[in-house]
Amino acid sequence: MYQIAVIDRGVETSHRKLSSCAVQGVEISIKDGEVSYSPNFNEDDTGHGTAITGIIHGIVPEMEITAIKLSTEEEDLNEQLLIEGLRWCLDQEAIKVINVSLGIATKTPHQELHEICNRAVEKGKVIIAAAHNIPGFECYPAYFTGVIGVSTGLCPGKTDYGYLEDAHINVLAKGTTRRMLWKDNGYKITSGNSFAAAHFSGLLVKMLNEQALADTSFQAIQTLIRENASKGVYELQYVSRTEKSFVPQEKSKSLDEAGQQLFHRQDRENRIGRLALTGISEKEMKTILDFKSMCQYDITVLVDYPKSMSDLSHLNGMSRHVKRRLLPEDMSAFDTMVMGYFLDQLFDANIIFSIELLKQALAHHKNLILWDENVKQLAERMVQNEYPAYTGEIFCPTVDQDLFGQVINFRFFDHNTPSLSVVGTGNKQGKITTQLVIKKVLEEAGYQVGHIATEPQALLFGADFLFPYGHNSNVFIDEEKWGRFINAAMNGIARYNDPHIILSGTQGLTIPRVTNKIADFSSMHFLSGIQPDAFICTVSPEDEEEVIQNLLQVMKIYYGAKPLFLALTPHLRSYKKLNGKRFITTRLLNQEEFDEKSRELSQKIGCPVLNVKDADNQHMILELIQDFFSGQ
Repeated sequence: MYQIAVIDRGVETSHRKLSSCAVQGVEISIKDGEVSYSPNFNEDDTGHGTAITGIIHGIVPEMEITAIKLSTEEEDLNEQLLIEGLRWCLDQEAIKVINVSLGIATKTPHQELHEICNRAVEKGKVIIAAAHNIPGFECYPAYFTGVIGVSTGLCPGKTDYGYLEDAHINVLAKGTTRRMLWKDNGYKITSGNSFAAAHFSGLLVKMLNEQALADTSFQAIQTLIRENASKGVYELQYVSRTEKSFVPQEKSKSLDEAGQQLFHRQDRENRIGRLALTGISEKEMKTILDFKSMCQYDITVLVDYPKSMSDLSHLNGMSRHVKRRLLPEDMSAFDTMVMGYFLDQLFDANIIFSIELLKQALAHHKNLILWDENVKQLAERMVQNEYPAYTGEIFCPTVDQDLFGQVINFRFFDHNTPSLSVVGTGNKQGKITTQLVIKKVLEEAGYQVGHIATEPQALLFGADFLFPYGHNSNVFIDEEKWGRFINAAMNGIARYNDPHIILSGTQGLTIPRVTNKIADFSSMHFLSGIQPDAFICTVSPEDEEEVIQNLLQVMKIYYGAKPLFLALTPHLRSYKKLNGKRFITTRLLNQEEFDEKSRELSQKIGCPVLNVKDADNQHMILELIQDFFSGQ
C-alpha cells in the first residue's frame, strides 16, 4: 500500500479526531547551517498541519501518514527547510505521494528546490503542492513542471476534482469554506488552496491504492489524473494559463541527462560526416562556403538550381565542381543532404528539381538537414507515402511547445557567463558573418565560445542552440515566452558547455524604424532573454546617424549593454521609385569610399568602425572584446 507524507509545521496527534489515525514522522530543523532530525513532530506550531492531516485522514482513514515537521522560529517558510523535508521524503521508499500545502512565493526559487522536485519524478514520487491564495502569484514548488499544483475549484461531490490542460496549476479540488481540525484539540472554519491540495492528495493516494497500476511512473499517474477528472469543475480564483508542461522529464531521464542532450551536439555529429549542399546560390549556403574551414563536417558535393539567380563567383574556383543533377555514382560521396528554402523559389523548374533531389536522398537513406519547416513536412509526407523503409535522420531546427517544456526546466539555474550580441539597424548587413568572424577570432585565441544562433546554417558551425526566428521562422511559441525560454537556454549552455563567453545575434533590424504602423519587436523579445553585456552593431553605408544612435540608446536603456564597435557592410543600397513601385539597387563601396564612411561614422558615433571580413582587423576585434570583458 502506498503511503503519503505531509510536509508542514507539525501535527497534533493527540487531537481527538485523529485518535484512529496512524501517524509517524520526523522534525527537521536547521541551526548554524547544520540540519538536525528529531522525533518531535507531534506538536503543531500553527494548527495548519493538523487541518491538512485531518482532511487526508477523512478520505483515506486506513492510510498511515508520515508527518515531516519543518521547525523554525520564523513566521515565513524557510526555503532550505522545505528542501530538506523533500530530501528526507525521497529517501523513504514507502512514500509515494508528498503533500506540500505551503510554498515559497517568489519569482526566483532556489535551483536546489527545482532539482529536488525533479529527483522526486525520477524516483517515482508525486509532489502535490498548493497554489498561492492570491491569484496570479507565483508559488513554488506548485509552479514547477513535474509537480502537481492545486487550486480551489467548485466541486459538486466529495470525490470530484477538475483538470486544467494549459495552466501553471493543473488540478482544481475542494478548498472551499468548511470546518477544519486545528491545534489545541480545536476546530477552525476556513478555506484555501492548502486544503484543496490536501483533499486532492487524499483522492490521489486512494486512486493509486484502489487501481493497483502496473506502471506507476509519474507519466502514468498524470494519465490517471487526467482520465479521472470530473467535467464541470470550475476554478474559484483566476489560474494563469502558461507554458508549464504537465509532462516533466521521463522517469528514466535525469535533468542532467536531458541537459546533455539539449545542449550538446555529439549525437547529431556522430551520424553526420559528409555533406551535399544544394541550392548553393542561396545566401545561407554562401555563408557555409565562405566559412568552410569552420564547418563541423566535410563538404563533398555541391549542387545548384538549373535556373540560378546568382553567379557563383564566391566559390573561388570551385564553380566547375557544381552539379546541376545528381548521378547514381554521386550518392556514395555524402551521407547528409543540406536543403534550404527551395519552396520559395521563383521558378517552377527549381522547385521540381529540388523535389527530385529530396526523393533521391530519401531513396538512398541519406540524412537531411533542412532550414524550412515546410520542407520538413514535405519530406515527412514523402517518407510516409513513398519511402516507408527510410532509415536516415531528418534535422530541422525548430522551437515548439515540446522543446519549450524541456528547456524551461533550466531557467532556475544561475550563470554569470559574459554575453556578447550582434545587432543591426537593418537586414542583409552580415550579422551571421560577424558572429562567425568573432567566434573564429575568439576560438583561435583559446576561448571557449557558446553560441545561440538565429540563422539555421549555424547548425553546421557547432552552435550550442538554435532559435531560427528570421525568414520562414521555425519558432512556434508566443513572443511573450521568448525571454524566459532563451534565458533558460543560456543557463543550460553555461552549465553543460562551460563557455568563457556566450555569443548571439539578432535577425533583421533590431528596433522598428517607424512608429505609425504595427511594428516588429521580435528582436527585442529575443534580446530580453539574452541580456547582453556588450554588443556589436552592424550598419549600412546609407544609415542616418539618428538611426544608429537610436539603436545604441535602446541597447543601453533596456539591457545596459555597451557597443564595442560598428561593423560596416560595404554594400550601399539605393532606393528608387518607378511607376509607383519601389526598387532597390546595390553596389559595393570601393576601398576609398569605405574608409571615408568609416571615419565619418566613427567621429559621429564615438566608437570604432570596422570591416569584419578584413583579416587585418581581427586582432583589433579581439583586443576590443578582451579589453571590455577583462574590466567586467
